[in-house]
Amino acid sequence: MINDTHLHTSFSEDCSTPPEDIIRRAAALGMKEICITDHYDRDFPFDGWIFDPDEYFRTLLPLKKEYEGQLDVHIGVEIGLQPHLKDFYGQFLKNWPFEFVIGSIHVLLGDDPYFRERYDMTDEEYYRAYFDYMLECVRSCAGVFDVLGHLDYVVRYGFDGPAEYSYARYAEYIDPILDIAIENDTALEINTGAIKYGQDILHPSEDVVRKYLEKGGRKFTVGSDAHRPQDVGRGFDRAGEYLESFGVKVPAPDEPGNGIFFYSDQPGIRC
Repeated sequence: MINDTHLHTSFSEDCSTPPEDIIRRAAALGMKEICITDHYDRDFPFDGWIFDPDEYFRTLLPLKKEYEGQLDVHIGVEIGLQPHLKDFYGQFLKNWPFEFVIGSIHVLLGDDPYFRERYDMTDEEYYRAYFDYMLECVRSCAGVFDVLGHLDYVVRYGFDGPAEYSYARYAEYIDPILDIAIENDTALEINTGAIKYGQDILHPSEDVVRKYLEKGGRKFTVGSDAHRPQDVGRGFDRAGEYLESFGVKVPAPDEPGNGIFFYSDQPGIRC
């Protein structure tokens, strides 16, 4: 089983699952390493989207110790990127010993993309606004995070889903986003979270992964974005096949190298 690097617990505003329930499920699946990555969204438009770091570490450090030898529990965080927050997050991450940091976009046009229906925009207009803003955020916060989370997840919330989405249509934004990630040794996340919503897509799309590899990117993580125990590792068989289709070797669970990151053997590969 591929190790899961994107997991939420009751420290996230949108999750009620105790941390140990997530950890126990990952251990039962045979994972050897996981990353707990609860939401820390400074200046989110709704209250409650940050947690108390003292309480976070007080809770997770004993669990990390308890599962030692069975499961390596990395204490991470998913930060919500906004252009003005680089200095804040830079200091925040210096103050606390987070082992893994996902950078994601959770705010668009002053609201959560989950509430897509509030905007009188076509899907293309909405997606274009999202990728333009993501570029601004990634450019502003470059170097602060380890992994770029669910790059094109906004497609989950389109009225017509992927119908108005392709890499080519938004390449003017996606290309520089990938360039910045590569320049900063930032991994690209393969996120399976849409599967739990009944959507037959992975993030990012195949053309985005292909372009990342063509540009010389080679570093990946895989995350379920689980908020419930039953979603830990959901879709990972497919994610493994997805990566391998691009020439990225995914080791068996007991093979050396089955850790947090996966690498393409050939940077600059043309798929």
